[in-house]
Amino acid sequence: MKPKSLLALLPCLLAACAVTPFAGPPDTAQVPPGVFGSNGDNDIAGIELAAWAFALPSRTHGRPADAAQASASVDYLAGQLSNSPRWAAMDSITKQQMLQARGDLRKIIGVAPGMPSQRVVNALLAASGALRAGDEPAAIAALSPPVFTRPGAETLQSLNDLPYLQMANLATSSAQAQEFPGNLNRNR
Repeated sequence: MKPKSLLALLPCLLAACAVTPFAGPPDTAQVPPGVFGSNGDNDIAGIELAAWAFALPSRTHGRPADAAQASASVDYLAGQLSNSPRWAAMDSITKQQMLQARGDLRKIIGVAPGMPSQRVVNALLAASGALRAGDEPAAIAALSPPVFTRPGAETLQSLNDLPYLQMANLATSSAQAQEFPGNLNRNR
């Protein structure tokens, strides 16, 4: 290759070596004990709940309270698995899958871009609780802008009929297989 050709490639080579600035850890939400299950350990209960819910769309179809709670679990877990020292030994691919599952799920249910996880989790849990109490208007209010991009009734309909979300299924199943360190090959 001629020297002039190499000089022409120099900007491209430098751009390829450029380092992307560190954006910080994934956004994490906090939740009260027992919000994802009765055992009080939100991480384990959240993994179990989400793995069950996202294995088959029929498990949440027509059950928006369950879909909202499982969706809150994925949003919560995406930050928790990436940031908590408890999950330092978890496979990094599983952590990345959970972050992707969070993004995929947010698109399906219409979460506003850049919305902090805490607000998303709070809204989904409020909607789930309201639906379980038979208060659909409160659920619709919780599922409305600014946290969501569509009117609350449309967000509720999305939760009522979630499609199969492959990455949510993969991420939660993988996390479930790793929830007890040293027991990665346990039979379920």
